[in-house]
Amino acid sequence: MSTSPNKEAGLKGLKTIRRTLEPHWVISSIRHPLWNNFWVAYERNYLWFFQFAKILEEATRIPGSEQVIARLGIPEEYANAFSELDFALRFDLSGIPCRFVPRASTPTPDLMIEHGNKKTLIEITSLNSSEQDRIELETMNWLLYQQSRYH
Repeated sequence: MSTSPNKEAGLKGLKTIRRTLEPHWVISSIRHPLWNNFWVAYERNYLWFFQFAKILEEATRIPGSEQVIARLGIPEEYANAFSELDFALRFDLSGIPCRFVPRASTPTPDLMIEHGNKKTLIEITSLNSSEQDRIELETMNWLLYQQSRYH
């Protein structure tokens, strides 16, 4: 029995995600935002695995990304770290060289871009939802999962 191309690509993506994030995965009292994606295997998730792995692969080319990628494994840090990666990837894929600024004990900008002869420091502020919003979203996801499971 052969597997679909989407499933094969998804499983390859899942291996990339595991190889990249598992060393940094933190078990916490807070459920990780990626938890729902790993819970059920179905066609839409295979596409997500492939796409998310591609994001991680592209992000590793950006200097200083190791520190940001490591934060993806921490539930409380995931949203901020992903916003930083997403923003940097937009510059990188647009042909504007960028690099992550190493974190320090004092607040630092997240990213430095070089455009022409100018260097610009950027602080990326994500619009994270509140804890209540996160719980409501998890509840809705759980309800939809239960509904699809039993109907």
